[in-house]
Amino acid sequence: KTDEEDGSKRYSLEAYLQWISETKSIVFNLGKVKVEWGSGYAWNPVQMLIPLHSTSEDEIFEDEGIEMIQMEFSLNTVTTNLIFAKLEDENVEKEDRFQFAAQMTFDIEPWEVSLVHLQAKENTLSNGFSFTGLATDALEIHGEWGKSNFRDRQTPKKLSQGTQYPTFYLPARYDYNEDEGKSFNRFLIGGQYTFLETMNIIFELYHNGHGYNDSEWKEIENGIEEAHQDNAWEKSSPPYSSDRGNPYAGFLKNTMDKVGEGQIRQNYAFLRYTTGESDNDWEWEQVLLYNIDDESQMHQSTLKKTCWDTLVLQLSVNHFRGNEFSEYGLNPYTEIYQIQASMNF
Repeated sequence: KTDEEDGSKRYSLEAYLQWISETKSIVFNLGKVKVEWGSGYAWNPVQMLIPLHSTSEDEIFEDEGIEMIQMEFSLNTVTTNLIFAKLEDENVEKEDRFQFAAQMTFDIEPWEVSLVHLQAKENTLSNGFSFTGLATDALEIHGEWGKSNFRDRQTPKKLSQGTQYPTFYLPARYDYNEDEGKSFNRFLIGGQYTFLETMNIIFELYHNGHGYNDSEWKEIENGIEEAHQDNAWEKSSPPYSSDRGNPYAGFLKNTMDKVGEGQIRQNYAFLRYTTGESDNDWEWEQVLLYNIDDESQMHQSTLKKTCWDTLVLQLSVNHFRGNEFSEYGLNPYTEIYQIQASMNF
């Protein structure tokens, strides 16, 4: 909730009641629960439940649960999960809205295979499949597929042509509209290799059918270029500012909001290397997130030190590389530095 006096916000991430049968074959949860489905590290196409908050608002929402009733049944090597969860989505107007999800997991040594289904927003459906297993003692392989009949983002569209007047140029107008497509797929394949006991490498390839393809991205580029030519609003009488409805400033703002949500293109690669914790409690992690479509990149370096088994100190640096109209090139920052301290009890 929001405190109107100091503007602070407070949220409960998880809070629920749990009942487990004597045989542990039945589990019942009631409350705000964080559900983590899928085998991917950087992405989870089968993580289909619609959250209350977006992680683009604040990274803390990565750990926020959803209000739900959850039932889990286990029989031999098969586990079934049923979820009736609250749905709070700005695109849904009906009151008392809910989303229903089901997962069935088959434990077939050394593999684990899951089937996932979600129904929300009346007739909108999502289905998915995931697997994970050990190819060798040191190599783990995993993959996921998710298909939805609704797109999770709006698409760019040209609304008007640019017009040259005697004293100024009125740029073409662009905006974002709902996509009317009916089938959008996500795929992920990856592996994790552990060597020298603690050192670990993870590599993943990801295709996001909800992301913008080349033609849609070209529309975004054109919209940005046209918006930067805007001087008609300054020459009008009285001059129009962005808060008076300037559509060009509005398009730029909407575009930056979408860049902030992340993974706005379709094809990505992910690489993570970590040393594991050393004998003197130091740990190093290096991450590369590579946009295959426009070749822009995000590099993250993290150095972590654990003190007295309870205090964790962490220094991280994010570096963004890409041309002017690439995903990470549009990021307003070239580097981000973070220092964190956490206490475990």
